[in-house]
Amino acid sequence: MSIRLGMQAKLYYGAAGTTATSELTNTKDVTLNLETNEADVTTRASQGWRATIATLKNGSVEFTMNWDSSDEGFGAIKDAYFNNTPIAMAVLDGEGGSGLDADFSVTNFTRNEPLEEAITVNVTVKPTYVTRGSDLGGWRWQLMHTFTAPGSNGNNVWTVQITVATIKRVQALVGVNLLDVLDSKSHLLEKLSTDPILLCDVLYVICKDQAESANITDEQFGQALAGDVIDHATTALLQELADFFPAAKRTVLKKALAKLRQVEEKALQIASAQLDSPELQQQLEHLLQPART
Repeated sequence: MSIRLGMQAKLYYGAAGTTATSELTNTKDVTLNLETNEADVTTRASQGWRATIATLKNGSVEFTMNWDSSDEGFGAIKDAYFNNTPIAMAVLDGEGGSGLDADFSVTNFTRNEPLEEAITVNVTVKPTYVTRGSDLGGWRWQLMHTFTAPGSNGNNVWTVQITVATIKRVQALVGVNLLDVLDSKSHLLEKLSTDPILLCDVLYVICKDQAESANITDEQFGQALAGDVIDHATTALLQELADFFPAAKRTVLKKALAKLRQVEEKALQIASAQLDSPELQQQLEHLLQPART
């Protein structure tokens, strides 16, 4: 059983028309409201029962922020409200989790001034007119695959999003056809999992728009991919690749990913066992003994 706490959830914001990637940390309780309108389709055949079908969905997000004029996220929400401009937001149940991803209008910005407490503001945002490009889609309930890497001004959250346009861009700039992950002869799945240089090149092209908006070069991007970040980035890329394909191919690719993980774990277990073996210890001690004359 996997239970998530509210403190593990993530709320992101960004410029309207793009995927939100900047984490909004100056928040307290966050509520994602989801409701569906109903239409009455009762007929005589309903045998005395009222029949209903779902129609349009309603979504809104409510949260509280400290009134902190030095906080960039607070400033973005405040500006969106007073300027009547949309803002991109993603409300997820955790890093790389699922939730509502859309452009929103800020419809409530109520300031609270308790006598002995910090000034706060209650915020309500609702999905607004779609301003995103066709490759990003409109309002979505989606599983977002992200990874976090260190940057010059703190951690950067990178959203890995694969579309047809992304695949064409990677093929043009890196010479890699991501669709080849389904071809076992290409060994692309293994290469992406084991070659950090190839992984970095592919990820940078996928995240190119995010990097350019943050003034991060490909060299700076690569410098941040080290240690556990490589594992997290690899997982985000491969999971997003699997989710790109239709159901049948998605199932095949996820099985291949699971098998690849099993092989990697087995290889690590074998390597660890060899390092712990008495035979290796004896061989090392023998090599370290001074030569006898």
